[in-house]
Amino acid sequence: MAFCTDTVCAGEGVFALEAVVTVTPRGIVVYACTPAFAHVGATAQAIPRPEPGRTATVSLLAVPCHRDEIPAHDIAAALATEFAMPCSASTGYHVENASLADLQKMLEVNQQLIEALKEHVAAMLASLSE
Repeated sequence: MAFCTDTVCAGEGVFALEAVVTVTPRGIVVYACTPAFAHVGATAQAIPRPEPGRTATVSLLAVPCHRDEIPAHDIAAALATEFAMPCSASTGYHVENASLADLQKMLEVNQQLIEALKEHVAAMLASLSE
């Protein structure tokens, strides 16, 4: 099989996030959103650095007036670093009239999503190598 695709979820209520992740033997693509208001607010591409134990170099494109660049960056950087392969991540998160506390909560749920993505990607890569 050339690639695997799966859905990963984290959070609940207005802070629920859903992600679709596609894994190939040479790269990872993620789209994550709040399901009630799916859109693209930012896209990040992370390329792992060749030195062992180093992070990834990340490039970002953000839609004006959106705050999705931090979640997109964090997903792409975490997966590229963990699996030593390029990763692109697009995010579209929305909480109506979000307060500072709401934004912080969304970033916390994004970290939960990253951990769930790592587990899924590891299993998906293992199935590709069979």
